[in-house]
Amino acid sequence: MLKAIPVSNSAHQEIEKVNVDLPTWFSFWEQNNNPERNMSFRSYFWHKLNAFQSIKFARKKIKPLVHFFINRIINEKGALSRAKKNWNKLGVENARYYMNVGTKSNELVDEFELKETGQADYKRYILDDELITKKLGNLKEKSVLEIGGGIGRMTEFLAINFREVYVVDISEVMTEQAVKRLAEFSNIKLTVNDGQSIPFADGHFDLVYSQQVFKHIPTYSAVNNYFKEISRSLKSGGLAKIQLRTGPGVQKWKPTYGVSFDQDRARQMAEKSGLRFIKHQFDGDRNFWIWLEK
Repeated sequence: MLKAIPVSNSAHQEIEKVNVDLPTWFSFWEQNNNPERNMSFRSYFWHKLNAFQSIKFARKKIKPLVHFFINRIINEKGALSRAKKNWNKLGVENARYYMNVGTKSNELVDEFELKETGQADYKRYILDDELITKKLGNLKEKSVLEIGGGIGRMTEFLAINFREVYVVDISEVMTEQAVKRLAEFSNIKLTVNDGQSIPFADGHFDLVYSQQVFKHIPTYSAVNNYFKEISRSLKSGGLAKIQLRTGPGVQKWKPTYGVSFDQDRARQMAEKSGLRFIKHQFDGDRNFWIWLEK
């Protein structure tokens, strides 16, 4: 162990040379409490049982009926409270993974990959967005609100270019981790909310941005409340860029389910909230972006 200490220190110093912007508290082991677990007997038996073709066929036929009744049984009342509880649970299990499911390392995603994907998405969806850059001009003078910032995957890059960065998230666990990760930034304000409101002043923001969040909001009423809050908190002439889910409807049997939109329903909801629908753009076959103006 004593021999390993100087070797480990040298390796860490080499990493710091390449990743000079790592927060000072950073540690490889800080949140890596998710080793691959051996499958239990019950899980193994269930896995083998579902491998039979007859079982697969039966499940395929029964599944739509089961989902229909589940959707009817589960009450929307308390859906946001359940969502908060679930995201807190996921934040404890593996916050980095659940912030951006689908990274190349999957559940083994580390701090470096988290930062890499956050920076790439920030460049792609903010800096390279001509509508945002032309409309807002000098970002150093602007204030932005990020809805659903989680542990700050994109937030730190917003803080580099914007004067003020405000963040709301439904999860206390995620927000606590974001506070640690982003401690070096003085222009970020992180707040826990109820999943449908923006606890900041009227006409405060030049830009409201949200990615991979509205697709997990469990009710249309909550999305509608968010649209009204966006309209209230945006400055006159301010922009909102929101990612929505499209495709199959509400799937209440999934812990992170959310409501689904098409562009017409999104337009109607936004315009009733006092926002002007500028355009939409599909991002793959399950998501699309909308641009709104106050």
